[in-house]
Amino acid sequence: MRVCHVVYSYVPFDPRVQREVSSLRLRGHEVDIVCLRDLGQPSVEDLEHVRIHRVPLRAIRGGMFRYAYQYATFFLLASLLLLRLQLQRRFNVVHVHSLPDFQIFCALPSKAFGASLILDMHEAMPEILAARFELSMNHPLAKVACALEALSGLIADRVLTVNSTIARLLEARGIDGRKLLVVMNSTDRPPSVSASPDDLLDRMALAGRTVIVYAGGVDPERDLETVVRAAAILSKSRPVSLLIFGKGPESYREELRGMVRNAPPMLDARIGDWIPPAKAVELVSLTDVGLVPYRRNPLTEIAMPNKVFEYAAAGKPMVVANLSTLRGLWESSALFYEPGDELDLARKMERIVSERDLAMRLVRSATAVYERHTWAHYEAELIHLYESLIQERRMGSSTFTS
Repeated sequence: MRVCHVVYSYVPFDPRVQREVSSLRLRGHEVDIVCLRDLGQPSVEDLEHVRIHRVPLRAIRGGMFRYAYQYATFFLLASLLLLRLQLQRRFNVVHVHSLPDFQIFCALPSKAFGASLILDMHEAMPEILAARFELSMNHPLAKVACALEALSGLIADRVLTVNSTIARLLEARGIDGRKLLVVMNSTDRPPSVSASPDDLLDRMALAGRTVIVYAGGVDPERDLETVVRAAAILSKSRPVSLLIFGKGPESYREELRGMVRNAPPMLDARIGDWIPPAKAVELVSLTDVGLVPYRRNPLTEIAMPNKVFEYAAAGKPMVVANLSTLRGLWESSALFYEPGDELDLARKMERIVSERDLAMRLVRSATAVYERHTWAHYEAELIHLYESLIQERRMGSSTFTS
């Protein structure tokens, strides 16, 4: 089987894409990826037996027109590249990742040449527009996004999404429920850490301190200002080290650094850049609190990030933003804080680090939830989906089973 993934992101970076591609490669299938090109990356690269084709475009956060320009440019460049690759490689399946939803249109020529199309909705486009630009869901732009979402789902042979909340939204907005498959952003068990935790704590001057590690997106949506203020409150009663690493606007990183300059003396806060996954695993192994912070908006209310599964797999007691979809799955497996409320967050972190029995109970409960949603479970469903699409094409049918 020959599969091409199309993703408006960088490779290697997006963990969902990496897991899906790895699942195919481990079963001997041929995989190509069309993606963005970051600084210093080659236009074509073979990485772990996957052929990566990068278009000359970087994603830069900005206003509405900046996003529109970048999406349109990637769509045009990826469409031309995918057509050339389709003629050369004869893909059986083209797997298109959203955002944006309409990226699926670039695969229409591939469908004409016999490829099946999968649309993988990492997020809900109408909600992300409402969140990014502070629009109501009744705004004309949100309504256009809903219409494009439904049309994109109509073109696709199957539609993947990251949780059942979004799946229900998609069906309510016109996508045939028989096309939908939930593939959560779960994870494998974390790789072992080469150095012992005590060695790492000594090496990083963290011994004897309460350690809070956050490695992920560094932007206002992650509610990291609240995290810094909460860590400062916690540090009034104990020495605290707060380590924040990830991709995001440098201006926001500087804003966080400015906040910590006036922090209490017992707070050691380090605001750094993105770190490789292996290093992130090392640092997360040190954290006393698995922190999943978010602001409240239409997008985060339906979010289920990788991070919550990573903490659960690593056996870390969690404090999670009190948002409906997160609470729905992890209700008895984490403590929940109100987004934007640093006092509430500080109280919940204090309970985690001071109440050992509570922390152990949360870990046991989170482990049980995680075991029901391991990547192995979703991987099996995903591979079955690919195989069923191939079988349908071989039978000369474009219909899908009920």
